[in-house]
Amino acid sequence: MKINKEGIYNYISIEDYHADKSWLSASILKKAKKSLKDFWLVMQGYYDNQERKQHLDFGNACEMALLSPEDFEKSVAIFDIREKPEPEKTFASTKNKAWKDSFYEENKDKYIINYDGNESFRVIEEILKSCYSDYAIQKVIKNVEYQKSIYWTDPITGLKLKTRPDIVRTKHNLIIDVKTAQYGNPEAFSKSLAN
Repeated sequence: MKINKEGIYNYISIEDYHADKSWLSASILKKAKKSLKDFWLVMQGYYDNQERKQHLDFGNACEMALLSPEDFEKSVAIFDIREKPEPEKTFASTKNKAWKDSFYEENKDKYIINYDGNESFRVIEEILKSCYSDYAIQKVIKNVEYQKSIYWTDPITGLKLKTRPDIVRTKHNLIIDVKTAQYGNPEAFSKSLAN
């Protein structure tokens, strides 16, 4: 699907959003800032074929769990090491390796997160508990327009730009991008936010 005019669009799949290179996203502009060669490679689709990074899967899964639990159920696979066929052995075991490979193959179109560990389902559960107990967060995430795609032309450069914020509340002129951070104290969060 190719977008031909500016606007706010519903129901554009994430795959279609990323496939349309006639509009530039922040991730494409970051590649251009790094080097024109990187920009050219992303425009040719090279980076589309690279493996996903686990922290991106975690961030996307966390965002879905908070803002769209039904999408989380459909789009996230939880890798639970406790389900290994030979629990006492490592993944050097033929059965365990085959089980892991099969899991990843069956879920290759999903975000994959571990059940336990630093960026895991259990961490998402704790984040959700914290968010659900915070009045301000509850007020912001209630009745949101989730994953709208916004297209516009920059008036200064003439560049055709696009973004896909996590939360849009058009009636309140509010756009929010949900991010995970390792620490929530003001000093560490400020550093993380600046980064």
